[in-house]
Amino acid sequence: YGMMDINQKKPMQLDTIFRIYSMSKPITSVAIMMLFEEGCLRLSDPISHYLPDYKKVLVMVGSKENQIELEKPNREITIRDLLTHTSGLTYGSSGNTYIDNLYQTLIMKRFYEEPDSPLEDILTPLPAIPLIHQPGTAFHYSIATDLLGYLIQVIAGIPFEDYLKEKIFDPLNMVDTAFFVPLEKLERFACNYKHDENGKLIEIDPIQSSPYTNPRHTPAGGSGLVSTAHDYLRFMQMLLNKGELDGIRLLSP
Repeated sequence: YGMMDINQKKPMQLDTIFRIYSMSKPITSVAIMMLFEEGCLRLSDPISHYLPDYKKVLVMVGSKENQIELEKPNREITIRDLLTHTSGLTYGSSGNTYIDNLYQTLIMKRFYEEPDSPLEDILTPLPAIPLIHQPGTAFHYSIATDLLGYLIQVIAGIPFEDYLKEKIFDPLNMVDTAFFVPLEKLERFACNYKHDENGKLIEIDPIQSSPYTNPRHTPAGGSGLVSTAHDYLRFMQMLLNKGELDGIRLLSP
């Protein structure tokens, strides 16, 4: 229904490929739970067990006379905190100008401007940025799932994108789900639109320059995947079936 490219009058197809943005998050979360079921981690594990720099994280509790006030966390960030967005991390859109500016300058800008940077390089500054609240005390949608992707890479010992392909995409026959669209599939890649201030649809992320067409596109577990309706339906049907699809079991009920 509708157009995958308005200017070219290309109609939507059953195998049209979309940027699925934050619908990448459930896939990354399933991957973590698979490692949990294999006995590779506990949900209560502090993430510093695997990423030691997070032992030094501080929490911002206020500011006075242009000086920020920091305190030590009451406890460390756990893997469960990352899964439930209760870690104290943010996306740089928390309403806290100081912390938001750090996120936008040190991390989010690199996601957009350096799409072929390794995930670990982009996330390197994260432990030095203060948390916006004590771990486990509040919900705040955040970059936590991207950090889970890096944790998967560290714990599994293989690149995050390879783990997803081997453990989820191939077993579920999700043939068009990946972190980039290869050249031979570009004809199926949908244009992306938003409304301008007058309500008119305008194209954003043009296909010719999109990071999603770069084979080295940063494997962002929180926002980086492309997929088709058919592929994503198979993933969701696996969850609806309590972890199994077509005789392939990824998770226990």
